[in-house]
Amino acid sequence: MTDFDSYPRQDIFTTTTTASLTAIATTISLTAAVDFTLSSGTCYGVIDPTGTPEVVEITAVAGANLTVTRGIALYEGGPSTAATHASGVTFIISDNWKTFDDIATASASKMDKAGGTFTGAVDFSGASTTLRLNNLTTAEINALTPLNGMRVYDTDLAVHKKYEGGAWVTEAAGATANATESAAGKVELATLAEQGAQTASGSDGPLAIQAQNTIKEHVTYTPAYLTGGNGATSVIGTWIGVADGTFQMDIDGVTRSMTVDFTPLTGANDMDDVADYIQTAIRAQTSSTETCVWSVDHFIISSVDTTVTSAITVTSATGAGTDISGAGGTAFMDSDVGNGVVTAAVLNKAGNENRVPVLNSSGEFDDNMIEQNFALNSTLTAKGSIYGATAASTPGELAVGTDTYKLVADSGEATGLDWVPAYRLKVGVVTKDLSDASVATAITGVGFQPDYIEFSFHSGAGGGTAGRGCSGQGVYDGSASSCVYTKYYDDGGSGHNRVSGTDANDCIKLYNTTASDTAGTAVQDADVSAVGADGFTLNWTKVNSPTGTGYVQYKAFKFTA
Repeated sequence: MTDFDSYPRQDIFTTTTTASLTAIATTISLTAAVDFTLSSGTCYGVIDPTGTPEVVEITAVAGANLTVTRGIALYEGGPSTAATHASGVTFIISDNWKTFDDIATASASKMDKAGGTFTGAVDFSGASTTLRLNNLTTAEINALTPLNGMRVYDTDLAVHKKYEGGAWVTEAAGATANATESAAGKVELATLAEQGAQTASGSDGPLAIQAQNTIKEHVTYTPAYLTGGNGATSVIGTWIGVADGTFQMDIDGVTRSMTVDFTPLTGANDMDDVADYIQTAIRAQTSSTETCVWSVDHFIISSVDTTVTSAITVTSATGAGTDISGAGGTAFMDSDVGNGVVTAAVLNKAGNENRVPVLNSSGEFDDNMIEQNFALNSTLTAKGSIYGATAASTPGELAVGTDTYKLVADSGEATGLDWVPAYRLKVGVVTKDLSDASVATAITGVGFQPDYIEFSFHSGAGGGTAGRGCSGQGVYDGSASSCVYTKYYDDGGSGHNRVSGTDANDCIKLYNTTASDTAGTAVQDADVSAVGADGFTLNWTKVNSPTGTGYVQYKAFKFTA
């Protein structure tokens, strides 16, 4: 604001100073006398406007001499301009400075310049008027000492930010696609038709709960039940004499007529047994699992239906046999009209916990429209139990297996699954007559198809220089047989031989034990030629003429299901 040449001026008077001025001098001598008289109000002059400008307030005029107040600010709130000036600098008296001061004063009423805060209304309503917020990088924004309510534009992220609640927050932009509701606090829901078409235009229509990806499960009701009167016959002897007790009642909307023979009862029975006989008769008619129990002095008969259709009525006479409904001459069940009390099925809210209703194709649902299925979360009975289907859409429970056991598919089990050991082992012994001809021998009773078999074998007789036979270890690894062994035999005289070796084709070698074998070549060799569901086959090969008996112990392993 020191470039006064950029401001147009209407000069009242222009001249030059005749002497230099100190910064505190209050009298200015001019080369020309002022040709007007100072009137009321304030008049300003400017010393050296194009050099080091200083505004002074003229308080008195006496020809070419002025009395002034020095160091008037160039602009409202600006610093003092009092300075030292040389002789001969320009001095003007101009109305622009007073006008500028008036403008500055007016601005000051709207704006606290020191703090940068507007205290009055600011209007940007002009057609071509815009407000551009400070444009800063993310780093520059983070370096600020912000106050709540500040707003900036982040040039790195191309978003507007506001400082709110002690943190910078990105301001949301855009609008909800296809939304038509704009009133504060209102939420627009898609209609059923819009859900089907996967659109959301905001049109009128019935609303629906989204049914996709829900669990299909039925609503559970506590079944309806009948509570008999407390005048029921409780003398067991009265019931024993009835061979054709009859009554009827509606169960789940169907009229059922029951006939009960109580003559098998004896004096040793009680009213619980009477209730069992009635229950058996009811179940025979419904082919279901309704219950009848004796409770202190009355009967309770319950439906087994856990849906909204569960219903039951009081008992009545059938018109045949001995009426035990309570409507006849003897109270018996005392469950007829006026005595029996029916309790209707009640929605079991606890039983429906975590279940989701399913809408029909019209987007509607009621008790009858909710599809029944299996309540998985209510059937597992023990820690570690798991589900397995016993049939299509029929989950069943498989109890936890033994520690270290593994789960395998097994079509012979109810759930198609079974727990089996991580490996299976079978130990057995085979005795071999060394004089037998070459032959394939099936070893059965193992109980599974082996993956791996270990063999320990021995044959021997005699001692000292007459000792003969062998011992060793062999294996079958699932594809090939091999062994290590030591054979010993006499030489027909006083000598005795001991030889160790390996065989890459056989898992068993049983050498001659009873006859002199000076060459040590009479032997029964065996390899595993096949494995099956219940064991394996040893393929014996006789070499020369061995005699005696050999013994083999095997350990068969199963590592996979």
